[in-house]
Amino acid sequence: MPIEPKFDGQTISKDRFHKIDYRVMQHAFDIQHEMGQLYHESIYQAELVKRCVDEGFKVVSEGEIIVSHECFSKSFFIDALIDSGAIYELKAAEPLINLHESQLLNYLFLLGLSEDKLINFISPSVQHRFVSTMVGEQDRYSNEIGCQKFHLLGSRYVVACLLNNPQCSHVSKTIGKSLR
Repeated sequence: MPIEPKFDGQTISKDRFHKIDYRVMQHAFDIQHEMGQLYHESIYQAELVKRCVDEGFKVVSEGEIIVSHECFSKSFFIDALIDSGAIYELKAAEPLINLHESQLLNYLFLLGLSEDKLINFISPSVQHRFVSTMVGEQDRYSNEIGCQKFHLLGSRYVVACLLNNPQCSHVSKTIGKSLR
């Protein structure tokens, strides 16, 4: 499945990420202090990008990543990529939810990076979360689902095994008996 970023991105060290983040977060707090918390996220994004560029950072705004397979194609857009390795996703939402973090994990997996940041401008004080993964590039493309127990009708358990897991050779018997 081809993954085609329309920008140059690279892995940066944690130290470099945190140095960039220190400056970006100063701008984020200043922006919210000056503008308040009533705007659409695109307004905050434009202002943050402007301030980062003015400070000398290389910034890609609305960086496109195209994922395609056969006749299917889907574009994803990163709010801000700073100095080719620090991804920022900006929100004006109350509250931040796990779906927002999942969105950033998706970007990390697509680009082969390990850290990014979620910033929310609409709360009384700027909310921010680091989103990171230790899953290496090779592991991002492998899938394995093992045995899991599912609670069914009180104290009866059904053991479900998906894919080929040698530890689950007893599955068909167990499932058959449990469902009777």
